[in-house]
Amino acid sequence: MKINFKTIIRQNSNIISHKFRNKMYLLDPESSEVRILNESAGLIWEVFEKPAKVSQAVKSLVDFYGLSGKDIKDDLLKFTEKYLKLKLLKAGR
Repeated sequence: MKINFKTIIRQNSNIISHKFRNKMYLLDPESSEVRILNESAGLIWEVFEKPAKVSQAVKSLVDFYGLSGKDIKDDLLKFTEKYLKLKLLKAGR
């Protein structure tokens, strides 16, 4: 799925997540797969705890890290597209 700045992204409500020692653990009960996210990816995951536009997520991460929007935008889009394909994130309300 192709996303843009207006796309609303949210976590898949079936995914169980738990933060422990700067890592985020995601469990997909359907597949029994566990994914371990590093601190940066975990922060992106947390941004989408509630539905948010991609543009809002970029702003939140720019404010947190103090980096340029371009750097964050590229990483955020890669993460989001990957996790949409894995069905850990969902697009839309």
